[in-house]
Amino acid sequence: MQQEFLYIKVLKQVAMENLKYSPTQIIDKTVYRLYREFIPEQDRYLIQFCFNADMTQKDLDEFLSHWDIEIAGSKSAAIAAYFMKMHPELRFDEYTGPRLKGLLNYLRFQNLELIGHFSKIVHQLNEKGIIPMIIKGGAMRYLRPELPRVMGDIDILLGSTEELNISKQLVQEMGYAITDAPHSFDVHPKEDLEKGILDIHQFFSFLSHANEAFQRDLFNRASKQRIFSVDILLPTPEDMVFICLNNLTHNLKDGSSVQGIPQAIFDLMYLISSKKDFDWNIVAQDIVMTQMQASSYFAMRFINQAVPDIFPDSLLSDKELGPALRDFVDHDKFYSLYVHDVKYACKKLKLLREIWRWTTFKHYIKVEGQHFFTKRILKHQFLIRCFLKYFCRIKNAD
Repeated sequence: MQQEFLYIKVLKQVAMENLKYSPTQIIDKTVYRLYREFIPEQDRYLIQFCFNADMTQKDLDEFLSHWDIEIAGSKSAAIAAYFMKMHPELRFDEYTGPRLKGLLNYLRFQNLELIGHFSKIVHQLNEKGIIPMIIKGGAMRYLRPELPRVMGDIDILLGSTEELNISKQLVQEMGYAITDAPHSFDVHPKEDLEKGILDIHQFFSFLSHANEAFQRDLFNRASKQRIFSVDILLPTPEDMVFICLNNLTHNLKDGSSVQGIPQAIFDLMYLISSKKDFDWNIVAQDIVMTQMQASSYFAMRFINQAVPDIFPDSLLSDKELGPALRDFVDHDKFYSLYVHDVKYACKKLKLLREIWRWTTFKHYIKVEGQHFFTKRILKHQFLIRCFLKYFCRIKNAD
């Protein structure tokens, strides 16, 4: 099963188990299964160890007695390396300890080339009076240099469309290639278009469009820092928690950057504990302003699988969360049941090939017609709700 279809597969299974499941039940059961699908059992143990204040040397020795870094692989080893840095009071054996230290050094040097390109490009932006905001993994790399990470690129956010257009022209004049996306453009070396350097955002990928009020507040709260030898804006820990939550949901749903999912847990725990007066009201304000109540709730329920009870119950009010969860679940349930399979079936159909035989042409008309019909329902939340209610009555009658 391709990672990008995993969320759809799991949600469909949950939805069909019991048509009377509430939206919260569907989300809780879905994140429970996704957590186990995306994070192997031994990695789940390691993550729990990292945040267990009562972890003892005996517990670690017992775990290492049946855990081998060579068999576990680099992803699991990276979690173990984080655990080692977070618990310096515990001793790793002579076989595992040096290898984990070597992995951390390797990851640290892997980032140096990326950081070099970042500094070169942002320096030129600074020369034009543009101070971008560093976000996501790049920001965390600066905040926690002792815990390096695998980064495919470094993400920055710009304050206006004008700055985006200036940046696009500048990086091309510097000899880089670009790939456009609705929310950003990727920067690549001309000799290797598969290799990422920077992802320069106009707005976040988990949002459908730019939200001027949110981005104005985000930039106003950010602090100007000297990071990797250039002037850059760093978001507040509260804003970074909001970004991390919704980026996590985005990645879980489309199966992208799945290797970074455990990293999101470490990032959130660090950010929440990074200041004594952490203000959950700012996180709540971001969520409401961007209407990301359901997406944020989904991520929080996922994180709770690893580290329970780190989010305050008051963060999302029932009045605003209830309708948002219903719409979120109804949309994705309808997509998983009626749109997804038909959409990908249509991709395999070719009109010129199917038109010559009546049976294949009938199939073509049926599938394309179903896709046309369901795709339009998907754009209207009221029609989705009506369709699902009708489907539920038909199933109950059977």
